[in-house]
Amino acid sequence: MKLCVVGVGRLGSALLEGWKDTGWKLSAVSKHGVPDGVKQATPAEAVQADVVVVAVKPKDVPSVLQEISVHWRNPGPLTVSVAVQPDLQTLQGHLPEGAAVARAMPNIACAVGKSVTAYTTGRNVSAKQQIQLQALWDACGQGIAVQENQLVAATALSGCGPAYAFRFVQALAKAGKTMGLEEIHAEKMAQGIIQGAASLMEKKPGKTMGEWVGQVATSGGTTEAALKKWDENGFDRVVADGLDAAYKKNKKEE
Repeated sequence: MKLCVVGVGRLGSALLEGWKDTGWKLSAVSKHGVPDGVKQATPAEAVQADVVVVAVKPKDVPSVLQEISVHWRNPGPLTVSVAVQPDLQTLQGHLPEGAAVARAMPNIACAVGKSVTAYTTGRNVSAKQQIQLQALWDACGQGIAVQENQLVAATALSGCGPAYAFRFVQALAKAGKTMGLEEIHAEKMAQGIIQGAASLMEKKPGKTMGEWVGQVATSGGTTEAALKKWDENGFDRVVADGLDAAYKKNKKEE
């Protein structure tokens, strides 16, 4: 598969890193150079790919699509935007009639093959392109097909998700330091918690989160004391409020 990424910022770079060992022919359109092993492409060359991934800021998506469309040759590539906007209908409007478009929301964990990416497709996407799209996201983690109206929620949860995990690690480490641990040790322990828990969940995917909590928290024990204090302070509500703020921000920008 020939794959071209337009825009090599944080997310574009992470995507290319995640796809570098796939054996696909990778190219990128960028004013600031491309990673090693990736061919520098022009917009005219981009449309010769099987899939074009547009990884620029939302405000720049229309101009990028218009630049690509100048060189369009039917049937053209599957064009995938990884920006929070515009929607499928708008993407379609900036490309020639009949163009196949899709939207997706990966996160930076795609660089290490761990992004759970929600994606949605336009009406012109063929069965073959649907398979290519699924393969694209499975290659850097896992792809999940959703309805377009679910993509905003997926963005608030998964697209923003790594930042939530990093912030939780930061809070754990800070608390550990407050209790007397050396900062470097507290950070290692906090990072290890997330890494270890993630490995356990991956190894035994059938267990619920409640069952995993029960593996550690015993009645009347120290873990339960921490969990109860969090519950008293509305832990679930605070998390939900944060995601709701992200959701509303995304909806406002649609």
